[in-house]
Amino acid sequence: MHKHYMPKGNGKWFKSKKALRRHVDKVMNEYNRQYEDGEITWEEYVKRCPYGYEAWSCPCGKWTGNFKYHKG
Repeated sequence: MHKHYMPKGNGKWFKSKKALRRHVDKVMNEYNRQYEDGEITWEEYVKRCPYGYEAWSCPCGKWTGNFKYHKG
């Protein structure tokens, strides 16, 4: 069993950077949908929806990352 050399970001490992990006897009798109459908307010959207992410890879080839959120 492989031991990763860094903690997993956001609780997940992905097979590729592209797969990580798809996950980020999915999360962000869901918050966009909730806002556009009136399920959450603008304030909730800004607080909950990440505005970006940082990514890094393990020597085993898997990728992980952390979302970036607005402060406040």
